[in-house]
Amino acid sequence: DQKKEFGLAANVAYTIVPGFSVITEIDWAHNDHAKNDFNWTEIPDDKKNAVGVAIRFQRDF
Repeated sequence: DQKKEFGLAANVAYTIVPGFSVITEIDWAHNDHAKNDFNWTEIPDDKKNAVGVAIRFQRDF
């Protein structure tokens, strides 16, 4: 958009054995603080990018 803000997420689910899966997710966000008064990403003012990772282990019964 005009404020140069962007977020992206991707995930992968892998079934190790029937009934047990591992789901991973990586997130990236960019916020150009100079063009925006509201920091929706909560990225510190001295940084413009943030990366997050989540890993979930799921057992289905």
